[in-house]
Amino acid sequence: MILVWVMTPQPSRKAVERQDRGYPGALRRSVAVVADEDWMSQFDAADRLGIGLGRIGLVIAGGRLIPVHDSCGRAGVQRHSVECEAERREGAGEFRSACLLLADIGRSLLRSI
Repeated sequence: MILVWVMTPQPSRKAVERQDRGYPGALRRSVAVVADEDWMSQFDAADRLGIGLGRIGLVIAGGRLIPVHDSCGRAGVQRHSVECEAERREGAGEFRSACLLLADIGRSLLRSI
């Protein structure tokens, strides 16, 4: 079940509703509001990076993607951080992709301590 959620490319209705509400609690207060052209939805970021939507949360928690709100208060990521991460992941084969997954998990765990 979890693997399906991590790998699914299609946003669910609940995921869209969560995005539209913005980031919760303390994170909401620490996240910058950016111009719409500097904002990218997490769904589009997952598509651009070729990873599942659930993995975007790991990359954000690991500090590789910068969480931001758009002018309407929707949760997303900074477009520039997505492009930098796309360059880093460009041309990654199966082994490197697996290493990136482990690095995403490890980085997000370390930052949460």
